[in-house]
Amino acid sequence: MAKPLSGSLIAAVVTASLSLLLPARAAPSEAMSRLQRAHWLRKDSPLPAAQRIARGVSYLQQELAHPTPRQPSHSYGARHIDSGTIQAALAMGLSYPGVRDPQALRRARNAATDPRLRDLLTVALGLTGQPAEISPLRRIARRHPIGDVRSVAVSALSELVEPADAPGRLHPRPPGPPLSAKTKAEIKTTLLACLNDPYERYTADCVMEEIRYPVRDFASRGLAKLGLRRKPLAGSRYEALLTDERGKPIRRIKTVRWNRPYRQPVKHSR
Repeated sequence: MAKPLSGSLIAAVVTASLSLLLPARAAPSEAMSRLQRAHWLRKDSPLPAAQRIARGVSYLQQELAHPTPRQPSHSYGARHIDSGTIQAALAMGLSYPGVRDPQALRRARNAATDPRLRDLLTVALGLTGQPAEISPLRRIARRHPIGDVRSVAVSALSELVEPADAPGRLHPRPPGPPLSAKTKAEIKTTLLACLNDPYERYTADCVMEEIRYPVRDFASRGLAKLGLRRKPLAGSRYEALLTDERGKPIRRIKTVRWNRPYRQPVKHSR
């Protein structure tokens, strides 16, 4: 007569069966560790800037080869993390060593054969304040398929039109002549078009939760640096009125879809 299976053996068989049936998924800790690479690039390091840039480029290549699947962040800011989040964060992180050695960052961009990698390194160069990147940045801000990358490209354009002595700049502006009126007009046209960007992102902290349009938000901030003004629209909670320097209305804009006080999830007792 066969002996009955023990409880531990039954549990092992059930666990093995479920592992075959359920789809594989990257662990949230892996996504967070990939995101932390961008923080490492931003910190001061004894490594030369060229070596930090080379390491950041390798991080981007790994992310492009094996994209992070969409998953909750499991931290404050209860938005999801996906490959676009990490690509944009790494591009911004690369701008920090890129300020110290822009030629190394430019050489890495020019040597890139993957157009996706070239676009991300162009965004990083734009964030360092390189006016030569304005034309490709305008294209990336309008046409890149990833919303987080578009938002960082728009942020780079906003940095380029900001005065060199403006407080709160991401990086000091490198020496060079100011932008021409024609270049500013081209950037203004791009930023106005970005006010229609459909990308939305859910964010939350211990105070508020909301769905924002980050590309539109960065575009409106850049337009404010060009002299336009954003005023809250009377009777509307989420819209504002964009006006010129004389107060003449240009258009209505919407950078938030909804927001409300954060509601802590209820933990049911077992």
